[in-house]
Amino acid sequence: MAEVIGVRFKEVGKVYYFDPLDNKLSAGDMVIVETARGLECGKVATPNKTVSDEELAYPLKPLIRIATENDLRHLEENKLKEKEAYRICEQKIANHKLEMKLVSVECTFDNSKILFYFTADGRVDFRALVKDLASVFRTRIELRQIGVRDEAKMLGGLGVCGKPFCCASFMGEFQPVSIKMAKEQGLSLSPVKISGTCGRLMCCLKYEQDAYTDLLKKTPKVGAIVNTPDGKGLVVENNLIARTLKVKLNNTPPEAPAKTFNVKQCKIVKDGYIKVDKEEMKKAKADFLAFSYYSSWTLSADKIPKDAAPNRYMNYGGVENKYLKTNDWGWTIDPLGFRNAITTMYNHYKIPVFPIENGIGLKETWDGEHMIEDDERIAYHEEHIKAMKDAMFLDGAKVLGYLGWGLIDIPSSHADMEKRYGAVYVNRSNHDLKDLKRVPKKSFYWFQKVLKDNGDEI
Repeated sequence: MAEVIGVRFKEVGKVYYFDPLDNKLSAGDMVIVETARGLECGKVATPNKTVSDEELAYPLKPLIRIATENDLRHLEENKLKEKEAYRICEQKIANHKLEMKLVSVECTFDNSKILFYFTADGRVDFRALVKDLASVFRTRIELRQIGVRDEAKMLGGLGVCGKPFCCASFMGEFQPVSIKMAKEQGLSLSPVKISGTCGRLMCCLKYEQDAYTDLLKKTPKVGAIVNTPDGKGLVVENNLIARTLKVKLNNTPPEAPAKTFNVKQCKIVKDGYIKVDKEEMKKAKADFLAFSYYSSWTLSADKIPKDAAPNRYMNYGGVENKYLKTNDWGWTIDPLGFRNAITTMYNHYKIPVFPIENGIGLKETWDGEHMIEDDERIAYHEEHIKAMKDAMFLDGAKVLGYLGWGLIDIPSSHADMEKRYGAVYVNRSNHDLKDLKRVPKKSFYWFQKVLKDNGDEI
C-alpha cells in the first residue's frame, strides 16, 4: 500500500500519481512535481489516498513542493510565452510554406522545452522549421503531429448533441470505439449519424456498451432460432431495452407478419450472431492500423517468375543484403525499414499506426547463476524505437504505441523454445520443462528504464 495524490497537468487530462511525502493536500491545490519532461506545475485532482501496489504502474516520484506565489506567477508568464510562441510559429510556417496547421503550444514549467502540436494531411518535412524556431527561442524545440481526435480535445467545441465535447470536458483519456458497438446498440451505421465533429466514431458509443453487452448475453440475436409459446421460429428483430423479440414462426404462411414475444417467453434453440456486412463496413472508419515487423526482405526481380502472385515473391526472389546484419536464423535487422513501414502506412491510410509485434529471436542459455547479457536484443529494440521516433518526429507519422513480441520467453509460432524473444528467461527447453523459473535478463531492466521515461533518453 502507498499514500498518493493524483495530479493533472491539463484541465481535462490524465491523472498521474505522486508521493505527497508528509503533506496533506486538497483538490485544486497547485503543486510542483518532477515528470519525464522535467519540472511541471499541476493541479491536485485527487487528494491524499491510499492505493494498492498493483494500482501503481511505475515507481512513485515525490512531490517537489507546493506551488508558491512565484511558481504561479511563472506559470502565468509561460502562458504568455505560449501565445507569443504560437504567433511566431504560425508566421514561420507561412514563411517556410509548409502544409500544416498549428493547433497548440506548450512550454514546460522549467522552460527546457517548447512543444508545438500540429495537424497535417501527410508527411511534413519540418527540419528547417525546427532550426528556425530553435534560433528564436534558444531552447529545445519539439514538433508533434496529432490526429483529429487530439485536435478536438485541445481546441474544444460543441458536439452534435449541443453540449461541449466530452473529450474536452471530462474525459481524461480516449477509449477505443468500434463500428461493432454501433451495430450492437442498434444504431444507424451512417457516418453522419455516429461520427463526432472530429470525423471519428463518437466517444459516447462507449458509455452504455457494457450494459448492451450484458443484455446481448441474455437476449437471442437476430437470426436465432427460438421456441415460443406458439411454436418454433426465427428471430427477425430484437429490442434490447424493451426486452422483446419479433419472431417469424415456422408454422405460419411466408407472408404472415412476425409476432412479438417477451424474451422470457422464448427459449434459444440456436443463437444467431451479430455481423457487419461489406456495405456497412464501407461506411465505417478504422481508428488505427496495427501491424507486426521483425525484419525486411531484399528481392531480385530477375528471380521472380512473371506469373507469380505478389504474396509469393519472397518464395522466389529473396537475396542476401550484405549491408544488413542478421540474427541466428538469418533474419535481417533493418530499423530503417521499420521507419519506412510506419511512415508509408500512415501517409497512405491517414490514420494512426500501432506496431504491436517487434522483436528479435536469439539463441540463449542460462548457467543457473549469472544474468543473461542480451545486449544484442537491447541494441535491436533501441535502434527500432529510434527509427519509430524518427517516423513520428521527422516524418510526421502518428503512432499509438510500441509492443515487443512478448515479455517472457514463450514458444514461437513454430513451437520452438530455442528461438527466444523475451526480456525474461524461462528455464526450459523444447523437451525438458526443468523448473520453469523466470529469470530477468539484462534487457528486462533496460525496458523498465525505457518505460519509466517513455523512451525520452533513446
